Amino acid sequence: MQDVGVDAATFQGFLETARRELDLMTGELEQAVGGEEREQAARIARTLGSVCTSVGAHRAAARARELAVACGMDKGVRTAHAAFVRERDHLVMLMDQRFGRSS
Repeated sequence: MQDVGVDAATFQGFLETARRELDLMTGELEQAVGGEEREQAARIARTLGSVCTSVGAHRAAARARELAVACGMDKGVRTAHAAFVRERDHLVMLMDQRFGRSS
């Protein structure tokens, strides 16, 4: 990281903030999907996609975008949600390994 001018402590803080946001927003997403609030779920999914993209988690970001589209079409929401959750769980596991803690 230092080779490209990134301070390790700053980057660590950035990842920890992203990890907290993933937790908070995933809880909101669960409520929106469970309550069939499709517009809200789509908004949250798009934001989660941005968080995932910012940390380089492109597969999770793609699943979040697919979920947002499914919510907009009101078709395949549960399947798209499950696919996002799988990718999100994998991302969280990797981030927790990086931080040296368990999920």
